Amino acid sequence: MSIVENNPRDVDVTPTPRYEDIVVDEHFPQRWSERSDRSQLNPKIAWLEAIPIDYPSAKPPAECARFHEVTETILLAEPNGRLVTCIPLEDRPRDEQCYIRDQLEVSD
Repeated sequence: MSIVENNPRDVDVTPTPRYEDIVVDEHFPQRWSERSDRSQLNPKIAWLEAIPIDYPSAKPPAECARFHEVTETILLAEPNGRLVTCIPLEDRPRDEQCYIRDQLEVSD
């Protein structure tokens, strides 16, 4: 049984670990509190709420990305389920911001 979920949208997204398999890296809580305005939110819940995205800037081993819309934060995890870091969308170049936002658009 794989620990990754497939993305139901028609976008080429690296499959991401399931909520049940997420393990929060020891440095993640510090990054989350520095980079998110919802530092009290459990990172695993943020992962559950986040949308899988294609994020070409992701570097191994953190290849799996989700976007948490409430905090405007990109969450990065390893395929084995280790949640390693988060990046505010506003800290990314404008073209990356547009690329991520375009993935969130709902088409009719």
